[in-house]
Amino acid sequence: MPSTLFYTHFNTPSLTIYEDTAAKLIVVNAHGVVPSAVYRKGMDTAVEVAIQKQLPYWLVDNKEGGIITTEDQIWAGEVLVPRIAYESSVRKMALVEPVDVHSKLILEDMMDKAQSIFDFEMQFFQEKEIAYIWFKDSLSTALL
Repeated sequence: MPSTLFYTHFNTPSLTIYEDTAAKLIVVNAHGVVPSAVYRKGMDTAVEVAIQKQLPYWLVDNKEGGIITTEDQIWAGEVLVPRIAYESSVRKMALVEPVDVHSKLILEDMMDKAQSIFDFEMQFFQEKEIAYIWFKDSLSTALL
């Protein structure tokens, strides 16, 4: 279950970026179609927070998200993915699958490409709560 210690770093009607301090994760939460400028600014914010706070976990809740444009997919592959891989402390990434099948295929394709750069686990989930359990299990194991 998600904790109650949240800090919102970026908030628009289409994209919210917040930190769950208790779970040590950054959350990217899309709501419908996210305009390119908003997507890039929000994702830059997420990466900066993950780097500065040395957060080990990254959650993309795209259940209600819209389609990511081809240009933004390219930008993410060239700019965002390398920053997460080489500058951050992220060690696990969970992705809540979009309801929309086309959006789901785009997200899966983006993650397939990112997997060659990321040296950490990525997992798709249908519900955010299950992703939290996956992160919590990792946190419990790390504390032993």
